[in-house]
Amino acid sequence: MIKNNLNSRFFVVIHAQHRINDDYALAHAIASAKTAHDNNVSGIFLIPDYENESNGYSKRATMEDLFFYYSEIKNLFPDFPVGVNFLKKIENMDLSVVERVKKENFNMIQSDGSFANVLSFKQMTETEFFTGLAFKYSKYESATGEDLKRLCGDIPAELNVIPTTSGSATGVSANLEKIKEIRGYLPSDKRLGIASGITLDNVSSFLEAGVTDFLVATSLIKENKNGCDILDGVKIEELAKKILK
Repeated sequence: MIKNNLNSRFFVVIHAQHRINDDYALAHAIASAKTAHDNNVSGIFLIPDYENESNGYSKRATMEDLFFYYSEIKNLFPDFPVGVNFLKKIENMDLSVVERVKKENFNMIQSDGSFANVLSFKQMTETEFFTGLAFKYSKYESATGEDLKRLCGDIPAELNVIPTTSGSATGVSANLEKIKEIRGYLPSDKRLGIASGITLDNVSSFLEAGVTDFLVATSLIKENKNGCDILDGVKIEELAKKILK
């Protein structure tokens, strides 16, 4: 077991839908945040849901939706950490979005992309940036050896950046050897996040390998209703007991 003095954290990832006329998507986002909050997790991340209009409902949240949901949830739970993943690499964000993010002073921002241009937010010293490291769907997802060591060495020291890795695809767990190699390249006091494939059955192995921050979605879904993923409070509670013990 890799030892460090960092507390483990568990973030529930909420798949957000576009606000339609009846505002069911807003009610879903708020209900999901409440389910996570009431189970004492470390916080939540809002992310646009997958585009799937075949059922007549699903349409992924826009940037405007995410800003709105963030504000509504923070109004209800002001001390509860809330993060946003716009599904855009930071380096590809429009300047207007960057400026608005600065103004909102988000608790956390996740980007599947690299650490490039994260310094655009250098005045946001209280925001945590979960940025992709050997992340799914990138050319470096399976990086090892000197390539992986170089990626770990590129992490900016000026901001609170938490390198976050994944398996090869959504819902796929990462290779434990990959986690151990990354952990070996990082300082012992550096947090390490993971954002795919975490379940009740494998979470202990990732804790032992040195992961400190768990961003979980797929394994916590109970059902899909009107195009929205409904979270399973029991599964959240059980996973929280393992991660936050």
